[in-house]
Amino acid sequence: MTVVWREKRFKGADGSDLYYRIAGEQHPRWAVLCDGIGCDGYMWRYIIPQLIENQYRVLHWHYPGHGYSGAAPDLSKIGIEDFAGHLRLLCEQLGVSQPLLIGHSMGVQVSLQAVRDGLEVEALGLIFGAAGRILDQYGGNDRLGRYLPMIRSAIAAQRDIVRLAWKNLVPTRLGLAVGLLTELNAMRIRPADFMPYLERLSDMDPEVFFAVLARAAEHDARPWLSEIDVPAMILAGDSDSFTPPKLSHAMHAALPDSRLHIIKDASHAGPLEFPEEMNLLLQNYLDELAERRENK
Repeated sequence: MTVVWREKRFKGADGSDLYYRIAGEQHPRWAVLCDGIGCDGYMWRYIIPQLIENQYRVLHWHYPGHGYSGAAPDLSKIGIEDFAGHLRLLCEQLGVSQPLLIGHSMGVQVSLQAVRDGLEVEALGLIFGAAGRILDQYGGNDRLGRYLPMIRSAIAAQRDIVRLAWKNLVPTRLGLAVGLLTELNAMRIRPADFMPYLERLSDMDPEVFFAVLARAAEHDARPWLSEIDVPAMILAGDSDSFTPPKLSHAMHAALPDSRLHIIKDASHAGPLEFPEEMNLLLQNYLDELAERRENK
């Protein structure tokens, strides 16, 4: 399927110049996509056509400092609550009503926060993410979280050198090789699917990347998950070291109306590694939501 996008910009809650795009505008229902940190849409490659085929109008947007969006005017305004505020404002301006809100990785946190803050949704899709404190369990321990302040200090002390290295090393086969060795399922991922992420990530300011990561690491939705009483599908990978499946099990236990699926051998990039299985699970969920609407 050829997806045709209408691309536009809007002013975020803090005046940020933010990018969004819409596809399938002839369809009645909305699906809103929230990316992970450093991402600008590559993860949705196989999901977007399926949503459109199921009569969803797809809204996808970029956080401040990500993709085609401008930088945040204030670097202190790049937390999960800030991003959720931009999302709510965008939905209000576009008249988005009762969307299916889907988040990947950090987008799970943004989605949960937006709903808690008053965004009314039909349902949630929480994909390869966690409810909070995302660095407490990275790789099975909290080492990255403890080292993050030192990493940020080193970047601030050598901005020009770090940015040059980031720009020239991230979007290379070396960057892909590091991903294959540390996180990705090398037998399943297609380089053509993952390289666009590295190429776009190299355009991002590394100082902003790690500042957003630090704020995401502080966010914790777990104390109020029981208040999110809408249908929620949780997808996780049993080989995801960034958000281990036990975090998805905990989220499933806390959300009142959720269903959990663990995909065998999937890493944090599971939607690209197992698109057929992902799409089957998503289709079953969309069918369930359609049945609920018919029975109301």
